[in-house]
Amino acid sequence: MKKLSIFAISLLVFTGCASMSNMFMTVDTLDGVDQKEALYIATNYLKNRKEAKYFLVKSVDIETGAKAEKYPNIWFVFFLPKDQADETSYYSVMIVKETGQILSAQVRSIQ
Repeated sequence: MKKLSIFAISLLVFTGCASMSNMFMTVDTLDGVDQKEALYIATNYLKNRKEAKYFLVKSVDIETGAKAEKYPNIWFVFFLPKDQADETSYYSVMIVKETGQILSAQVRSIQ
């Protein structure tokens, strides 16, 4: 009976660890950074900044317009403000596609 209890507890612990590891993503920069990895890098960066309280961490997107075409080696990731009435700003994170390095992260005005 004691062996069964230890086995059951071990199974629960290891199963819990396995499911928790699915919450984290590994970013491999050796092959460059794809769009999914860029979103992950930017989201985790913002979560650790004081600005996170003003922007929707779950409302993240990649710029695909003229700016992205002008700078093809950069991911432009942006977050919308939490305040729906704020139509003047967004949080921008610029990431180098080749290395995953964050070039810039700041609040920007919508022009």
